[in-house]
Amino acid sequence: MIIAALAALPMAIIGLIVWWMMGSSKDNTSLAVVIPCNIIPLAGMIVIFLMAWQSGEEYAAVKVDDVP
Repeated sequence: MIIAALAALPMAIIGLIVWWMMGSSKDNTSLAVVIPCNIIPLAGMIVIFLMAWQSGEEYAAVKVDDVP
């Protein structure tokens, strides 16, 4: 969860850059606002959370295979 939270700022900056490149629309219902301002940051946080979750198994105290 911490890794996903730390990913929020970089993903928001990427979304901001994409929003500027798409014309900086002020209409909140436009896809040119919804995609870069909402979907890009959320999708980035979900992807990074899943990647951290998969790599976190290496640091677990007890692996699933070790349990009798």
